[in-house]
Amino acid sequence: MPLSSLQRGLVLFSLCFSGSAIYGLPYRFPSQFRPMIIDTFGISNTQIGMVMSVLGVVALLGYFPGGVLADRCSARSLIILSLVSTALGGFYFTTFPGFIPLACLWGYWGLTTCMLFWGALIRSTREWGGPFAQGQAFGILEAGRGLMAALTAEITLMIYQWTADSSNMDGTTHGLRSVILVYAVIPLIAAVLVWWLLPGPSHPSISHKKTDSGSAQAISPRSHTFEWSQLSQVLRMPIIWVQATIVISAYSVYRGSDNYSLFAVDAYQMSAFEGARVTGVFFWIRPLAAVTAGLLVDYIRPSRFIFWNFLILFCCHICLGWLVPDPNRAWMLWLQIIPTSTAIFALRGIYFTLLEESAVPLHITGTAVGLISLIGFAPDIFVPPITGWLIDRNPGTAGHQHVFMLLTVITLVGLVASVLFGLFQNANPSKKHRFHKS
Repeated sequence: MPLSSLQRGLVLFSLCFSGSAIYGLPYRFPSQFRPMIIDTFGISNTQIGMVMSVLGVVALLGYFPGGVLADRCSARSLIILSLVSTALGGFYFTTFPGFIPLACLWGYWGLTTCMLFWGALIRSTREWGGPFAQGQAFGILEAGRGLMAALTAEITLMIYQWTADSSNMDGTTHGLRSVILVYAVIPLIAAVLVWWLLPGPSHPSISHKKTDSGSAQAISPRSHTFEWSQLSQVLRMPIIWVQATIVISAYSVYRGSDNYSLFAVDAYQMSAFEGARVTGVFFWIRPLAAVTAGLLVDYIRPSRFIFWNFLILFCCHICLGWLVPDPNRAWMLWLQIIPTSTAIFALRGIYFTLLEESAVPLHITGTAVGLISLIGFAPDIFVPPITGWLIDRNPGTAGHQHVFMLLTVITLVGLVASVLFGLFQNANPSKKHRFHKS
């Protein structure tokens, strides 16, 4: 029996909260506190990039089997297991391990966050949206994740400010340990919420949307055996490969934004804490951009909206790559970062709505997501070490400008892929999807 509106709201809240909580340690912490991590751990930008690339390698190997698991296992069980496992890694992180143990830890988080969690999250979100609210579902998911991330960033900044003594290294270490503990506890809270709010196998439908016949949308039952025919079906869909190109381009730009706090320090001579604050503002833009994009693409084609966001990113990265920063004009930083971050998170909020535009069958959602993620999230492997190497090799502003030039080229690839996606859909009338409310 379909869930009530209140129950559906609580389900989506649990997905948003867990989708934010699980990525705090492996992704947001090194982005937000990059200058402090370099000083405290005694590692370079290149080494940070290498550590994070280990996560990317493990994730690359885990996305596809994770998608298959999502089509066959209880989403609630997978999400709870991944949240608890990620939190346990966070408690080990508080011991401040060396470079090699750090690399192993990020590899472990690749298993917990990408293989166990991601496919289950995307399938649950698509089921929630039904056939007519995919933009709303994924937009609210990304907006909710962004809002949780922004709130967490503000809380951790305050905790760091309260607990850290900037006059000595021990104070900085104590501040970072406090922040890590907060990031480790939050996934445990999320696990409790998911256990309480997300329906189990006895409630197969989390959508109350109606089909054209007037009945509640039927959710395809999960099979507990792997079917090669599903993999073959996904591999033979050219539109899936085009979508994967869109995702890899958008995600590369997103991973490139990890350096914005360091960019503020190196190019605009801000303090490490002010640089972390820049990243915090970046997080606040995320929910606004994602929810706006999600609501819009229920009425217009996602591929068309994606094209315009890539165009904005292309122009912004040209400016970031060629304009010389002036520390006396900090407003230049915000003038460039605000539209860049808006476009980045608009893309992150809607690129999986392309599954509905391309009419991917619901019963192979997890498998399709696994393949798209296998390709699309590969930047976890190469973007952090490449950007770290560019910054270390060209100290100061020059290194960051090289990074932005690289991102300009990647954005151009995404721009072309979004055009190809639209052309493919126009050439296949049978696969066109309606993006107007019935």
